[in-house]
Amino acid sequence: MGGKKEFKGYTGKCYVCGIKVENRKQFCESCIKQRQLRLRDKYRDRIRKYYKEWYKRNGRNRNPNYIEIIKKWQLDNIEAVKCRGIVDYAVKKGKIRKPKKCERCHNVHNHLHAHHPNYNQPFNILWLCPSCHKLIHIELDKQIL
Repeated sequence: MGGKKEFKGYTGKCYVCGIKVENRKQFCESCIKQRQLRLRDKYRDRIRKYYKEWYKRNGRNRNPNYIEIIKKWQLDNIEAVKCRGIVDYAVKKGKIRKPKKCERCHNVHNHLHAHHPNYNQPFNILWLCPSCHKLIHIELDKQIL
């Protein structure tokens, strides 16, 4: 018949390293990631310049008192700030390793948040993607009200 052929799952090789890839991909995930990092480093100045100009034209959608609001929150939540500092330092020194997946939705994410159910236990951490972290805080706010 004259219709389109059904795709049955092409398996080929990565053009860079030769590893087997599926679904008509030309590169494996590792080579894609390496390329993205190289390009980001190569064009870093151009990207910074672009965003600097963009923010000059369009501004940020932040409260004009953003800095004061953050400072007030930090003063009101000293335990949370200390806890964040302890975890950040431990991650930086390699004593804690961030997982690759959110512990709630199990999706892979590059920027996981450390959620602390109890600030007195800084190493009792739930590693969450930003969406799940926000949902947990919405649920906690509903419980308080």
